[in-house]
Amino acid sequence: MAGLIIEVVDRSRGVSRIERFAAFPVRVGRGYENDLIVPDPLVSPEHLFITEGPSGFVVEDLDTENGVYVRGRRVKERCVPLASGAELVIGATSLRLCAPSHPVPPAQKAGYWSTPGRRAVLRLLAWASLLPTAGVLLLDQYLRTFAKVRLLGLIDEIVPIMIGAFAWAAFWALIGYSVRRRTRFHAHLLLANAVVACVTLVDNLVEQVAYAANSTWVQALGKYLFMGPLLFVLLFLNLAFATGMTRKRRLVAACCMSAAALLVLAVAEFADEPDFKPKPAFSGLLKPPGPRLARTRSIEAFVQECGEVFDDCRAEE
Repeated sequence: MAGLIIEVVDRSRGVSRIERFAAFPVRVGRGYENDLIVPDPLVSPEHLFITEGPSGFVVEDLDTENGVYVRGRRVKERCVPLASGAELVIGATSLRLCAPSHPVPPAQKAGYWSTPGRRAVLRLLAWASLLPTAGVLLLDQYLRTFAKVRLLGLIDEIVPIMIGAFAWAAFWALIGYSVRRRTRFHAHLLLANAVVACVTLVDNLVEQVAYAANSTWVQALGKYLFMGPLLFVLLFLNLAFATGMTRKRRLVAACCMSAAALLVLAVAEFADEPDFKPKPAFSGLLKPPGPRLARTRSIEAFVQECGEVFDDCRAEE
């Protein structure tokens, strides 16, 4: 075994480096006379020796204050044999010992957005998605407003939603930086804008159908049937961009998180619902193209139905 490769990972600062040594022994510690200097306050000035063993390496603890940990347990023996690829921890620093001939996994296939040109396109798409998302939100607020429409008033209504999309993207970018040292902010922002636009369109469509059916249950059922899958897709892709979780774990985590969010939303919605509503569930006023899609009755049919109701009341008296 000619030489030694040490992969050093400072877990407290997230800094990693690879050092190569051609001869043994290799002295490791915080002191400047060591072959590998580890600037970790929990590491002793002379912490350990690494020598060549019959089937790998032999690590010798130099009676240090914080010791040497292998597989999460402190080594009690003064000398411990390790195979190539083994990992040990001293202080807050991880050391992975490898022989120069140690096999490495094959190269990963580059992602679609990994090239600089495509990353620039992704950034452009992320910022450009703000315009259609804002347009969808403005249209939704216009359809919900029956008073005199003011553009500044509509903008004031959508600003918190846009800020929420930015905050969501920043939150997952922070998680990605903490886990993988990659923010992927623009991917999260593009995803958040797309989901906000889809949720707004679906919610408006569900309300139109619920108005035509004259049922609040249709509105509640349609909302959760459509919002649940959209929330699941959002969380699944956020986890894919920000973490290194496997597909199975992402599926389980996204299912649990979306189910919990829908449950909290449902409880909060029904808890705030009053027993008596001074206003009807639907205002009876639709903006174009709502009137063409909604079910209507003629005035003669309405008067005839009202007359039948009064006739029934007189008969009961």
